Amino acid sequence: NGIMCDGYLDLDALEAELGQDLSEAEPAILAGWESLADLEADGLCRREGRRLVLTGLGRLLVRVVAMRFDPMLASGQGRYSRTV
Repeated sequence: NGIMCDGYLDLDALEAELGQDLSEAEPAILAGWESLADLEADGLCRREGRRLVLTGLGRLLVRVVAMRFDPMLASGQGRYSRTV
């Protein structure tokens, strides 16, 4: 939700909020984090340590970035609209 509303995702803050390591609590977030190289190369986001920040272009295409962290999408469950 933070990425879509605030334009950033802070892994340290999220771990503190959840009270446990993301690898145990939300493995889809770490999987999404590992899959961002192409989006960074396209100028949609940048990683600053353990914080992901959307660029101006990334804010316009925020769903493309947020989809990388969606465990339902990765599992093939559900139905989703297409993005650009």
